[in-house]
Amino acid sequence: DRDGLAAPINMDFSKITRANFAFFQITEEGEIYGTDSWADPITLFGPYDWMAEDGFQYCSWDEPGAPPKCGYHFYNEGLIYLSHQAGTEVYPSIGGWTLSDPFPPMAANAKA
Repeated sequence: DRDGLAAPINMDFSKITRANFAFFQITEEGEIYGTDSWADPITLFGPYDWMAEDGFQYCSWDEPGAPPKCGYHFYNEGLIYLSHQAGTEVYPSIGGWTLSDPFPPMAANAKA
């Protein structure tokens, strides 16, 4: 989407009640994390602010056991902010193709 037509800032979230963001991975322990350390943060948290003064930092959530690391984004242009401002819920799409392999053991794990 080089023209930005599908960028969250160009969407009318008042026309939907739920947004499904794909894809996230899971672990057998029940942790959830992203699959694309570049595109996921830009879509979810807004475009990266390349003029930020304190060096390169951006949100990523692409490894299990680690909380999101957020830095300099235009948060008010991201999917989460815009959706919530319109009263729309955001849901993660979990798994897909081989990303679903940990699901049966995770579902069987009472602690997950």
